Amino acid sequence: MTHSEQISEFSYGFALTSELTRNNNKLSAAPYFPTLYAEGRFQGGYDVAIEYLSAPIFLQFKLSERLIKSNAKEYNLFNSSYFRYKIWSKKHSKQHQLLLELEKKYPNSVFYAAPSFSELNEFNKHYLNSQVAENSTFLSPNQIGEIKDLKEHCVVFSKKLLPAGYFCSEPRKISFCNLEQILEKNVPKGHEKISYQFVASLVRNMFDILKEVFIELDMFDNPIEDYEKMLQDEKVSVYELASFLSKTYFSCELLFLIKK
Repeated sequence: MTHSEQISEFSYGFALTSELTRNNNKLSAAPYFPTLYAEGRFQGGYDVAIEYLSAPIFLQFKLSERLIKSNAKEYNLFNSSYFRYKIWSKKHSKQHQLLLELEKKYPNSVFYAAPSFSELNEFNKHYLNSQVAENSTFLSPNQIGEIKDLKEHCVVFSKKLLPAGYFCSEPRKISFCNLEQILEKNVPKGHEKISYQFVASLVRNMFDILKEVFIELDMFDNPIEDYEKMLQDEKVSVYELASFLSKTYFSCELLFLIKK
């Protein structure tokens, strides 16, 4: 192991999710809830988690590259070392568009999550001290907005200047979110409880977004209709289906903010 070894996106995502759900009793990762033993179906059934009010949180993990040389493209924005992560071009991926559509249905609940560190020794230190979240940035896709061109874009930031950052290629100021503020804003209210009906509604909203995108891409031979049928299958966990769709198509980890 060398000082310059890099972390992987999988390792970062796992560490962040683990820390958030382990250290914060308001968060739970899909599809596992603290007291979930069985699901309630539309036809009836037992759902022990129904006493929890719930709100979904979607996190898409990014890895930050640390740039230290003065000839780095965005160096003049900070005049010191800084971090950068890529936002995929529309010609390569519909990733950002999907997140924007998801955020329309679930405001203040969808975020890019990226570390303000880049090396394995830093990662190990933060993980062992339960400081991965504290040393991460959270960005709403709406801060970027719709990307209309086919150019390559990125998000850049300096840890000492947070919560401010820039969306590039043509630099535009953006603001990162504070994790505690995210959780506070999303404290569940009203009657939305973790139940089969609630999570099935979440799955259907994801279906609707994906079908719109597939139609736009002329992808008529797509598996979404097959997944919709899975909702009627008693052997399929709707919680696991929600998590699967979130990871496979939106590239997001699905968490639930819960209020007892």
